[in-house]
Amino acid sequence: MDPKHALTTAELPGWQLVLGFNNAIRLWGREHPRLIVRPVQGDYERGAGYDELATRILMASRCGASAGWYDDEVLNAAPLGRLQPGLERLLTEGRGRCVPVVAATTRPIGVNNKLLSEASHLVIFTLNLPGDRAKLASFAGHELLDPQLLTERHTFAHYYADTGQLTVHDPIRL
Repeated sequence: MDPKHALTTAELPGWQLVLGFNNAIRLWGREHPRLIVRPVQGDYERGAGYDELATRILMASRCGASAGWYDDEVLNAAPLGRLQPGLERLLTEGRGRCVPVVAATTRPIGVNNKLLSEASHLVIFTLNLPGDRAKLASFAGHELLDPQLLTERHTFAHYYADTGQLTVHDPIRL
């Protein structure tokens, strides 16, 4: 999903740009396995194409032959109090079918908690607002409450839910 219109086929050779989930549903398959989908108005409403596309990807996947799901601004599909049913199925059933789900947002405070609680890994960059730090700290550890923790350029934190370990990385200094 590319709601910010940030990706291009020049950056991703072999990928096809598609406007709207319904067009993506019609195209996705063996002939067009890699799609950049730019949502159109109404795509996130209940019963719209987001759920059907997510469900098709889930049902077509199995370990050894999986499709993946990347949503660049998951806040559209997983705001507080509501989670798109297709995304929920990907989160709860996708691991068993080896479907990688990557959900990105710059405002974690507004994201449905189920999205965070189902995550195996959280990669956390600079958190400017106290509410965002507090929400992620409730999942990944009180260290994230420190406003100075991730202020260095390129620094990020990785939280691995299986072990409960939070590590801070600075790839430039490695």
